[in-house]
Amino acid sequence: MKRILYLTVVFFLIVSLNKAEAQNQKVDPYLIHLIVSAGTVNDKIVLGVKSERMYPTTGYEITYSVEMRKNELYIKFGTANAPEEGLTVFAPATCYIDLGKLEHGEYKITFEHNEKKTNGKLIVGSVLELTIDAGSNIKPK
Repeated sequence: MKRILYLTVVFFLIVSLNKAEAQNQKVDPYLIHLIVSAGTVNDKIVLGVKSERMYPTTGYEITYSVEMRKNELYIKFGTANAPEEGLTVFAPATCYIDLGKLEHGEYKITFEHNEKKTNGKLIVGSVLELTIDAGSNIKPK
């Protein structure tokens, strides 16, 4: 009985240490390929981004920065930060980029990820359309 109790305690210590280590770790952005989709939420245009790679818990968040100029958008992605807590299931890293209310028209969009730039086009009209150049680490959904 003591042996079973001892093994149980050791098992739980190992599991908790692995979770703590995963939560404090930033994931190398060079391992991530991203899938981007465009949609609307409450009349605002939102880009949904998720990684192709799965992570050991839910809640990994992709960092990013956005620059908007006239009819051009520049989005630079960073790392995937580990959450403080999350369900122990495999899930992609995600982020949602709120672009606000954009006028109808065509916008040049440039993504930078893993020191590579990828061009695309966002068409805002009665239908929202996002196209992304092929052969990149950024892919359309």
